[in-house]
Amino acid sequence: MERFKIRLSRIERLDLGEQGDSVRITFEFERAPIMFQSPVVLPCHDFDDTEVVEVARHALHGIFEQLLDQCDGWRLSAEELEKLAEMNLRPA
Repeated sequence: MERFKIRLSRIERLDLGEQGDSVRITFEFERAPIMFQSPVVLPCHDFDDTEVVEVARHALHGIFEQLLDQCDGWRLSAEELEKLAEMNLRPA
């Protein structure tokens, strides 16, 4: 299976008023025909410009770990996949 191409697509400073300044780092994921973006918002005052992308990558990794945990019950065994394939209910 082909790997996703992951690139940093955008870095933006956000003014969130009373919550303070933040930065939104947007990552783009692509593997034909799939393409999507995922933003990560971090407080500006915690990290300097050189650290913010590294910290955003770490945060993104945590997001995907959480998604994996939440979707773990969706995984089908080889036997379950085979049963579903045999049940082809589409009209010919």
